[in-house]
Amino acid sequence: MDKLKNEQKIEDLKEEKRKTDKEYVDTRIKKAKKGDEKAKAELYEYLEKKIRRWAKKMVNDPLYILDAERKRFLEDDLTQAGCMGAMNALARGTYDPSAGFMFETYARDDIFGAMRRERRKYLFSGKAEVINYSYEEYVNGLIESLLSEAEEQKSDTKKQKKELKNNVSEGRRTFQLMFLLKKMTDEDHNISQKKLFALLDLYREKKYGLKGVSENTCKDTLKNMLAELNEEANEKRVICNEKKLTDFSYVHDFSNDELDELIQTVVMSDILTEEMKQKLVSKLMDSASIYYESPFWDIYEKKLKFNPKGIYGRKAVKKAESNLAKSIKVIQDAINNWSQIEFTFNRYNSIGELEPLREQKITPYNLMVYHDKYYCIGFWEDTKKTYHYRVDLMTDVRQAIEDGKPVPMRISTFEGFPYRDASWDPEKYMAEHLYMSYDKPEDVKIKIRKNNYTIIQEWFGNHYKVLKTECNDEYDVIKVRISSGKLLVSWALQYADVVEIMNPDIRVEISKKIKELGKKYGN
Repeated sequence: MDKLKNEQKIEDLKEEKRKTDKEYVDTRIKKAKKGDEKAKAELYEYLEKKIRRWAKKMVNDPLYILDAERKRFLEDDLTQAGCMGAMNALARGTYDPSAGFMFETYARDDIFGAMRRERRKYLFSGKAEVINYSYEEYVNGLIESLLSEAEEQKSDTKKQKKELKNNVSEGRRTFQLMFLLKKMTDEDHNISQKKLFALLDLYREKKYGLKGVSENTCKDTLKNMLAELNEEANEKRVICNEKKLTDFSYVHDFSNDELDELIQTVVMSDILTEEMKQKLVSKLMDSASIYYESPFWDIYEKKLKFNPKGIYGRKAVKKAESNLAKSIKVIQDAINNWSQIEFTFNRYNSIGELEPLREQKITPYNLMVYHDKYYCIGFWEDTKKTYHYRVDLMTDVRQAIEDGKPVPMRISTFEGFPYRDASWDPEKYMAEHLYMSYDKPEDVKIKIRKNNYTIIQEWFGNHYKVLKTECNDEYDVIKVRISSGKLLVSWALQYADVVEIMNPDIRVEISKKIKELGKKYGN
């Protein structure tokens, strides 16, 4: 009787604690939704402690042989993964405190799903020695990561059996082995022959409903495949222990470092739409093994982690400029084919839409990117002057056609003409044309603080010369060749605290501008 009373007392205490914990969590969730940072921190701390207890249990699974350091490492990773799962569940915003169950119960699948994925990733990395774990159990997790929606097929009819037999032909087997090598190995991970054949066996069972592979047949297929892929001794597609025919490692088209750079370039691009970025990064991720991870890609949700709208003021977030990439392609094709282009040149109105200014026909010579804007350097046939067009303001860009043929470009030799050869320096050209102005460049002397050369590098690169002139210890006088005029005056005023224009005629224009501003903003 006393034993039953004690058990009931224990249950009552547990229920009381559950209610207390639920009230604590629900209160902080409510406050956190209203922006209470303290409540957010307290909620995270509470969940972190509970999730860490679960992580310790997973780490102490007798399935693994881990030393103390690796246990701590895996425990931290599992805890962090579980917390991220909990935050994802919270972000859905569908948790209803009045339903009676605790938030941890609501978020259980998110928390443990994230922890299991992290544990499986650690297991596949080879950092943990595994015991009591059959090859089938091992490869089952690998195959699941490749065939997320695989459906088992059954050979109930002769027709189905015939179709399934086609899936184990020599050609199919070759492609299946290549697929597994591509996805399950990379520059840092290889796979033994035994594990590869086990993968192939389970892969075919899950995808086609077939089980059992002939080791000798697979060996012959591997040898033939390697002989074809590694025909060039210096460019092997699959690296392995050729004598023992094991320890295979697939050489991908892009190294992990190259993928990092490519994905970052795509994500940060200012000419690609969000949809196109999603598509391109997805393809790049598909080209890698399952071990590759990018900070910009959610491997579970299959979507970008980086918000493309974080590129402020760029083309990727403006509907009117969504065809920028296509315009650039047309322009570059015309440059390559020495032909002219036609387009509508526009400006923005008060509601952020492009409105036509004029129709234009030019000979394009170069494309440039100047301070995050794309420019087409072009030439009018009836003038001896180059013009700079912002590509994002150009619409309906097309090749100029006359009598059914592309109109060839016009060649000119006037001074300052942007020749398309090795002697023409695009960087120097942009440095000389401040804000991509049309004015003719001239030598300008600038007095600048010695600790402000970052500004000079930003606008002129290395295209300046420090003059040997008497000046105090805080300043230098440099000479740059840049287009003068109104835009140079604006630039000088923009950096008035750190630069001073020394040319007398330009100083006069700056002084006039300052007086005009004084009248405009004075009392």
